[in-house]
Formats: sequence, structure tokens, C-alpha cells
Amino acid sequence: MTNPKAIVFFVALFPAFISPDHNVIVQSIVYGAIFVIMDALSIVGYAMLAMHTVRRTTSRWMNVDVLSGIGLAGVGIAMVIKGLRAVPSN
Repeated sequence: MTNPKAIVFFVALFPAFISPDHNVIVQSIVYGAIFVIMDALSIVGYAMLAMHTVRRTTSRWMNVDVLSGIGLAGVGIAMVIKGLRAVPSN
């Protein structure tokens, strides 16, 4: 909802598919639901492909969950450090 590209997509393409002869709100809801479902399937597909690729290319000693946890912890630590640097020192 907050992605400006999605808003531009809806504004640019939906008027071409929505018929003024029928209920516009129902058509918008149906097309919106179709878009959300297709987007979710696309994201899940990419996630499964990435997980399969990581599991095939990493060795047995490397656990994907541990690797993801370490990455998220690193991002969290970086955000804390960046936040501390932004605090004024009065």
C-alpha cells in the first residue's frame, strides 16, 4: 500500500480494465485482490528459489537459519550504532 510504484501502477493501468458500465468498486476490489495474490505468489516463489539455491550451494555445516540470524543481528547492531551516532551529545 505504501509503495509508490504500486500506486502509480494502479492509477496507470486500472482505468483501462475497469468498465464504467459495471460496479467500479467491485471491479477495483477484484482486480486489487488478483494483484495482491499474484504479487504474493511471486514473492513466495522468489523466496523458495533463493532458499533452494542457498541450500544447494552451502555446505552441510552452514545452517541457513543461523546465517540469517547472524545477518539480522548484524543489521540490528549497525542500526543501533547509527542511532547512537545521531544522538546529539549535550
